[in-house]
Order: sequence, then C-alpha cells, then structure tokens
Amino acid sequence: MIKDELNRADVHADNIGVVGDYTSIEGGIHFHRETIIYDGVKPVSAGHLLDACQAQVASVLFDARFKYDANLYVNRAVEQELNAFFDTPLDGPAPNCFLIVAPAGSGKTNLLCDLARVRVAQQPVVMLLGGNTSLSGTTGLLGAVKDELEIASSAIAFRNAGDSLHTLDRLAEETGRNALLFLDAINEHNRPVAMRQALEDLFRRTRGRRVKLVVTCRDYYWGLFKGQFWKGVTVNELPDENEEIDGESENDFSRFALDEHERALTLYLDHYNIIGGLVGEAVEQCRHPLLLRFFCEAYRNEDIDEVEDIRLKELFDHYWSQKLASIAERMLEPGSERLLNGLMEEVGSYLLNIAAYMLQNNVRAIPLDEMVQATQRTEQYDDPRSVYGRIQDEFIILEEKEHGTGQSKEIQVAFVYEEFMEYVMARALIYKWDQAGLDESAILNEIEALTGKYESFAQILGVMVYLALMLKKQRNLALWPLLLSQGQKWQQVVFEAFRKLPEDQIDSNVLDTLEQMLRMDDENLHEKALDLLKLRRVGTAASKSISLANRICSLANSSQNSVARRAALVLGYAPFDVAVPVLIEVLHHSSSKVRDNAVTALTRQGQSATPFLVTALKDRDSIVRRRAAQALGQLRDARAAEPLIAALKDRDSNVRQGAAQALKQLNWKPLGRELTAWYLMIRRNWQQCVQLGDAAVEPLITALKDSDWRVRQGAAQALGQLGDARAVEPLITALKDSNSDVRQEVTNTLKQLGNATVEPLIAALKDRDWSVRHRTAQALGQLEDVRAVEPLITALKDSDWRVRQGAAQALGQLGDAPAVEPLVITLKDSDWRVRQGAAQALGQLGDARAVEPLIAALKDRDSNVRQGAAQALGQLGDARAVEPLITALKDSDWRVRQGAAQALGQLRDVRAVEPLIAALKDRDSNVRQGAAQAMGQLGDVRAVEPLIAALKDRDWSMRHRAAQALGQLGDARAVEILVTALQDRNSDVRQGAAQALGQLGDARAVEPLVTALKDRNWSVWHRAAQALRQLGDARAVETLVTALKDDSSSARHRAAQALGQLGDARAVEPLITALKDNEKKDIRQRAAEALRQIGTPEALAALCEYEGKSD
Repeated sequence: MIKDELNRADVHADNIGVVGDYTSIEGGIHFHRETIIYDGVKPVSAGHLLDACQAQVASVLFDARFKYDANLYVNRAVEQELNAFFDTPLDGPAPNCFLIVAPAGSGKTNLLCDLARVRVAQQPVVMLLGGNTSLSGTTGLLGAVKDELEIASSAIAFRNAGDSLHTLDRLAEETGRNALLFLDAINEHNRPVAMRQALEDLFRRTRGRRVKLVVTCRDYYWGLFKGQFWKGVTVNELPDENEEIDGESENDFSRFALDEHERALTLYLDHYNIIGGLVGEAVEQCRHPLLLRFFCEAYRNEDIDEVEDIRLKELFDHYWSQKLASIAERMLEPGSERLLNGLMEEVGSYLLNIAAYMLQNNVRAIPLDEMVQATQRTEQYDDPRSVYGRIQDEFIILEEKEHGTGQSKEIQVAFVYEEFMEYVMARALIYKWDQAGLDESAILNEIEALTGKYESFAQILGVMVYLALMLKKQRNLALWPLLLSQGQKWQQVVFEAFRKLPEDQIDSNVLDTLEQMLRMDDENLHEKALDLLKLRRVGTAASKSISLANRICSLANSSQNSVARRAALVLGYAPFDVAVPVLIEVLHHSSSKVRDNAVTALTRQGQSATPFLVTALKDRDSIVRRRAAQALGQLRDARAAEPLIAALKDRDSNVRQGAAQALKQLNWKPLGRELTAWYLMIRRNWQQCVQLGDAAVEPLITALKDSDWRVRQGAAQALGQLGDARAVEPLITALKDSNSDVRQEVTNTLKQLGNATVEPLIAALKDRDWSVRHRTAQALGQLEDVRAVEPLITALKDSDWRVRQGAAQALGQLGDAPAVEPLVITLKDSDWRVRQGAAQALGQLGDARAVEPLIAALKDRDSNVRQGAAQALGQLGDARAVEPLITALKDSDWRVRQGAAQALGQLRDVRAVEPLIAALKDRDSNVRQGAAQAMGQLGDVRAVEPLIAALKDRDWSMRHRAAQALGQLGDARAVEILVTALQDRNSDVRQGAAQALGQLGDARAVEPLVTALKDRNWSVWHRAAQALRQLGDARAVETLVTALKDDSSSARHRAAQALGQLGDARAVEPLITALKDNEKKDIRQRAAEALRQIGTPEALAALCEYEGKSD
C-alpha cells in the first residue's frame, strides 16, 4: 500500500542532490531566484518554478521506485550524446526532440529517471510517465505539464496550459540552460491515438522554444506512433533509418555495451547477494537489462554456481514458480509444509485472476476498490498478512500508483513491468483453456476471436507473443499461418515471437513462414522478415534453405533501399558461391547504406573477399571506406597492407583511424620516425607518440586543428608531456576551441609548460575575443605564477563580465596579497557574478583585510553574492564574522542560510550554538544539514538532544548528517537512537549510524553492529565491521567466527571479510578452517585475504601453504 506518511520531500532528498551553487563546466549557471518569470494567476519566480520542477521529478522517481534504483543504475553510452543534446543552445526552429525506441526492459525508464535526477539540480526538468499521463483533448501534453507543476508546488498556478510552456521557456532563458521535458513510455498510454495526436501538437507548440524533449517508446509498439510529423523534429535517426548486424547497432540501446555490462553484472550480483556467476551464452544474454534484473530477482540470495543459458520466457517461468513458492512459504504455519503446493496454486490463481480481469477490461491497471471483483477474494489490502500484502513484499510483481487529480484521484494496482504483465495474461488464457479442456482447433478459434475482441488493447500484441511461444512449446501448435492472415497488426506478433524463439525451435515451419513473407507484395513485410533473418540463429538456419537464399539475393539489388540494405546484411550468412557474386554487384548500389552493409556481409565470407573489400576502400562515402578498413583488419590478409597504408592519408579522420587499427591487426610496423608519429597519432596512442620526442611535435601541433575533438584533446595532452616551447602559440590559439574538454586540456597543458607560457598568456589577456581573454585568465590562475597578478588585476576592469569573473577567480587561486584591495573594490562590480567571484577569491586569499568588506557583502542585493560572502568568511576564520553570520541564518534565501551555517561551523565559536540549534528546524533540508554539520564541528554537548531529535527528520540526508555529527560529539546519550538508526530505510543513514557508533566506543553498540553485518548494502556492513574494530569487543569476533559455519554461503563470505577487517588474532584458527571450505572457492579466497590482513606468523604460514596447494 502507498502510505500517507511517506513524505514526498524525503523521496526528493533521497534521489536528488540539490546544490546551492548551480555550476557548469564553463564556470557556472547563475540566475536570480527572485526574478518573476510569470505574472498570471499569481507571480511565479524563477526559484519557485525550479523548486516545483525538483518536486515534480521527485514525485515521478517515487512512482518509478520499483523500476529505478539509483544504487543499481549503470551509466549508458547514449548519455554522452544526450548530454551534448541538452547543453547545445537551440538556434531558432531547430529539431528539439531525441527519440529512443528500444525493446521492453532495455533501461529507457531508468535512463530518463537518472538523467532527470541529475539534471533537475541544474535546470528546469519535467518528466511524464506515459502510462500515468492524463490527456485532455484541448490541452494535450502541455495540460499534463501544467497539472504536474501545480500539484508539485502550491506557489505555481497557470491560467492555461500554454502559460506553463511559456514559463518554462522564460526559466530556461534566465538560467541559460534549456528546459527539458522527458516523456517516457508513450506506448503505455491507454489511448495511443490520443497520445500520437498530443505528441504532434507538442512538437508544433515547442518549436522555436528553449525546450528540449526526450521521448521513449517500446519498439514493439512504435508502429502505433509513426508519422510524417516526426520528420524534422528529432535530432537522431528515426527507427529503420539506421542499420545493424545480428540485431545490434554500434549504439544499440537494447543491450548494455561491453563496459556497461561488466559494471552491471558486478553491481547486480553483489546487490542481490548472488554467489556464483554467468558463463557462456548467459553472459551475452544478460546484456539485456530486463533479463539481468529478472534473473537477479529470481535468484536473489542463492548460490547459482554457473549458469550457461537464459531466455526471457523461460526466466519468467522460473521467476513465476520461485515467487509463488516464496510467497506461499511465508503464508505457511509451522508444521503445515504439506500445504505448500496448495498455497502456491492459491497465490498463482490470485495473480492470474488479476491479469484476466485487466485483459477482459482492456486496462493496464485496476482501481484498488475493484480488486475484490478482480480476484474474487475479500481481504484487507493494508494487512501485510493478506495474499495481496504478501505479494506486495515481492515488489517487482505488483505496484500501486496514484491516478488522476483532485477528487478523482485514486489508487490503482498494476504489474511493475509491462512485458511480465503480458506473460501473466497469456498464462491466464492458457489456464482458462486448459480448465475448459479445449483442443487445438478450439484454441485456434479462441485466438482468432481474440484478434477481433481486443483490437483496441495495445498490449494484446505482447500477450499474443507469449501465447504463441507457450503453445509452440506445450502443444507444438504453430499460430503463424493464422496470425499472418489477420493483417499487418497481427503479423507483428509473428515477428516478435520469432525473435524470442530459442534456436532449437526454429524449424522448417518457421523458415517456410519467413519465405512466404518475402514473396508477398508488401515492402513493410519484407523489411520485418529480413530483420528477423539478420539475427544470427535465424540467419544461420535460413542459409540451409536454397529457395529462401535465392529470394534474399533477388531483394539485395532492390531499388527500395530499406529492403536492399537488410537483404545485403542477411547474405553474410549465405554460402560463398551464393552470396559473393550478388554482394559484388551490391557494392555499386546507389545507396551508401546498402554498400556499407555489403561490406559487412563480405567480411563474413573470409579472406576470399579481400579483393572486393580493397575496392571498397575507395568508395565515395567515408562510412563505407571506414567499414572496409575495419573489415580488412578483421580478416588479417597481408594483401591488404599496401591499400591500408594508402588509407592512412584519407581525408576523413575516422577512415584514417580504421586503417591504422587494421594495420595493427596485420602486425604492420611503420618505417621512419615521422611516419611513426603520424601512425601513432592516428591510432591515438599518445604515450608512444610522446616517446618519439621532437619528431612528434609538428604532427601534434597539426592535430590541434583536427575535425575530431578527441584527437585535438589528445594532441594537447601529448604536447604538454613533450614540453616543447614551439607548442605555446598554437595552444593559446586552441583556447578558442569549440569543445570545452579540449579547452580544459589546453589549459592543463599550458600549466605543464610553465614559465614559457606566462608571457604569451599575459599578452593574450588583450585579445579582441572575450572568450580568449576569459580562458586565458583561467589558465593564468592555474599556472600559479606571480607575474600574472598585475595583468589579472588590470583584467578586473575588462569590459566583459566573464573576463572580470575569470580574473577574480584566478587571483584567488594565485593567493597573492596585492590582489586583496582590487578584489575588495570588485565586490562592488555592477555584475553580481563578478561580485560573487570576488567574494570567493577573497576567501581563498585568507587576508584579514577582507573581513569587513565581506561582512558588508552579506547584505548584497543578490543572494548568490551573499552566499559567496558567507562561505568566504568561514574560510577566513575571523571572530568578527560570527554575529553577522548568525544574522545571515535568517536570510530569505536557503543557500545563504546554508552557507552561513557551514561558515559558523568552520569558525568554531560557541556563540553560534543556540542559533544553529534553531537552524536545525529550518524549513529547508539543506540548511538543516549545514547546521548539523556545524554542530559536529563545534563539539558542544548542548547540541546532543537537538541532533537526536534530528535523527527523525523526514529527509534522509538530514538524518545521515545528524548521525555523523553525533559521532563527532562523542556523547553516550546518542547510543540508543543511533542503534535505532541502524534500521533506517535509507542505507546512507544506516552507514552513518554505524560509523558514529564506532566513534562513540560504547559497548552497547556491539550486538546491533554485529546484526548490521547482515545488512544487504555493502557499505553499511563494511562500516559496521570497521566500527566493531574500533570497539575492540571480543563478542564481535566470537559472533563472526560462528557465522563462518553458517548454512548460507553469503553469510560465510561476509564473516570472513569482516574478520579480516577486525584484524584479531583469535580469528586465525577458524579462518584456516574456512580455507578448506569445499563448497565455495570465493569463500576460500576471502578467508585467505583475511589471514593476510591479520598478518600473524601463524596466519601467514597457513596462507603460504594454501597458496602453494592452489598453484
């Protein structure tokens, strides 16, 4: 059940790290929070709207909590592209939408949730979940945005939906950052036609605004939303415009990239406490995020040894059985184990009834007050002992969510994952037919009836896929002919079912169906069938059919590019004598994408295809040339060396890089230092390039103008290592680079070059381009050369505020006393951003002459300046600032109050104790945290009771900060509340409590800390082990030694690790025994590591003996 007492602000704090200073790469996002950006129903300030955006995102993250866990999020490759999209200013009516179409469970919602969590601290963000979005015929999606913002904050009220867009646009202008609107899972809306119309309207109304959109859709349902209105709207390619082999493109979002996958496997298996690992096909299969998540849910806390093969449908089968057993076991009374199967059937029937009710009513969610009708069971839904309550504990099955607004708001029950819902619905139908004793003929009649009855229910397609898979496996009943005859919509079911078919079920019936599709007069059908044939297991099976192969050959030369490029890829699986003659012809196709795919297909034919790939190295399209270079590298045919050497001079950097990599694969070595330098530079092997010395300087200087920013960045870094003065002027010119990463690297390099760069940089402070003067000031600050002080003081009077700000910041970094008076004068600059920079610089300089001017700056008209002054006074450590900072604790801006609290903590003056205690009740969580932190620094016991009370704050980060402060104060009165905090729902709070208990050194904490060693979160039990080491209590060792014999391999694993951290010699003998654990290799390894940490002669001798046997 959703609990009323679950405060949304707590979820906000748990997921969003709101920062006081909005900082960007280029020195900061600055805006006046008080600026009125909308004066309609009520005045709305920039700060009000940004706060509303943060609260709205927090609410969405709460709704998505069963799908998105920040602790389990793995950053995806597409984020780099998305972040560049977000940060690029909009220039007129340019494309403003990034579209992501990917399979179910590929991480679309997780991606948007994480981006929203991070981005909303910096800029306006609104996130809508497709399944929860209410659409009005007149206001559409902007109406949903208006409602969301008004619900998020009582300070927001708009006259109409259009005003919400206008105000977001104004906030984007004020902050200098585009407003972001995330629309996730449009396919989950119960009225796809209305959603499609609403999207078209949204694109029209946001055109030319400072609003960027990200829209996600499940690939299976993309056909429902296609239309010409997408053209010219999206910055990335629409589905079907890009091509891939084996169903995976270079930027395939449906699966983790290899480096992402490695992180995800480690993270998930550890989080779910799974001992063992994945091998063989299972490793590749679990690159699909949903499959990995369900796998870990299904095998939580289990020892899996080694798993070699996983399929989603089979995994759903296991998950279904495992969860039913888990729920039923918790319903059993002691001694009634014989009833287990009956309880499993009862729980299964309960879930099947819910799925059947949803299907019958064409809905994805059921109002809570209809659950009795759906389940045919009366129970108290807030009772954890009810069937519903016990199912809720298995959180990945069902979720509750609020639907509607105002008086119409209601709680609805839904399956967490759409695809799992479709699977259960299919089970419900088969269960119904089995109960009725239907034969194959009757089932086919039922399915034909379903295609008409549920025409408007989008999810019926997914249900039908699982029906097809289940009936194929259980009854060997093929639905393909029936579904193909029902029209385009139901043909999609065939495609999706074929995608999910395991290899051993791809029989002649399947291949005949594919050939039938390819012979129909339907281009769309050809594309879908060829997409299936691109899958390795399908394409390999199809290569054995001569008639099917011949049909594919005929399509490879089609004038329809979308068909031809797919057919070209599929020919990679065909026999050489069938494929190559056709592919040679295709290399002359008018479409570069078709030619590119022909190169990919030829690569599969081995070295016999080398002459044709060499020809492709001269293709007119750089993408084809690069693909040909890569292919020749894979084939490792020596005949390709000379053509590839020539390609090192290609006009395109990507082709040059592909050729260089291919030559490396051929074990080719360049002759001569200059050629070697170019070769290494092309390969971006900067370290070896540096080792060439002088010969590399000129090529690297040339590379500072390369079209690829990564080459320019690498060249700048290498020039810094070479330290050659010839690079100074070109590097100063490179300060104008359009890429911020390159500019930062150039600045770092200039710093490395040292004295030789100072005078040229000083001269550059007079450049006509303000951006050069600005970045030059930043570079001089990092060089730390006093020769720059006077020129930078002069730059404090520059005509451009960014240059003045950069000069102030640089003077702070240089730390030279002559800068104090000019910076004090700069505290009165006309631009608040310059005044803020001057205040921060004075704090860094640490000169007492700045105290009084900074105290005066606490009354500046701009809150950003007041905050900077408070922080600077904390750094100066002068007692004169205490009373003014105490006054600043009542400032109207929370960031100033937070800065004042933190500064008072740095000053450590007891006059601040009572005001800081009062600040513990501030309305803003960030201020309360700053006050708690200061209390810990002050070390005054008067703070103990208020901090104990603060451990009950609704905000997890405040509870965490209070726990830390109590640990610093060292007062025994905090022991009991900190022990209670070890059970907090937030892992950071539990971790902070464990750390504090270790600092307090009270023996009462031993047993609770030993219990905390069983915490699911690694950081919590790791901190508990450290705390036990600080306490030095013998009971900790004894308890952990006992745990070394636990039935659970996970418990033994953690006990061994904790004993190593405790370092107590009494653990040596038990750990030596653990070295003989025959069940788990990783426990033996952990015990060995623990003995190494303890380090007694006996421990090391046992370790040597163990390692000798292991060898």
